[in-house]
Amino acid sequence: MTDMVNHPPHYEQQSIRVEPIDILQFAPFDLGNALKYIIRSKHKGNELQDLKKAEFYLQRIVDNENFTHREHINWFAEQYGHLVRRFEGCETFEWHTWADVTRILNDVQERIETLEK
Repeated sequence: MTDMVNHPPHYEQQSIRVEPIDILQFAPFDLGNALKYIIRSKHKGNELQDLKKAEFYLQRIVDNENFTHREHINWFAEQYGHLVRRFEGCETFEWHTWADVTRILNDVQERIETLEK
């Protein structure tokens, strides 16, 4: 049955498919790579390995903080954060600013611990 209120076919046919690269190309390098690995972690066959790679890049962000990098991350989160969270694997990572990077790193580390058990 067609849902003419919530998903009318005349709009769905015009919808644009967005791949992670279409958004992540605007992210700072380390953040873009971390998000890429989080997004694909459940789809490439080795979730643990991809989450460890994400952890590596998130840790680099935390360890190499500088004002320019922080401002770029804040800008990216403001512009594209809502789109990134739509990708499976990222929907649970709420982030809006630089300060959220450490929390996301902790979330990734918790998922790694769970998978390693």
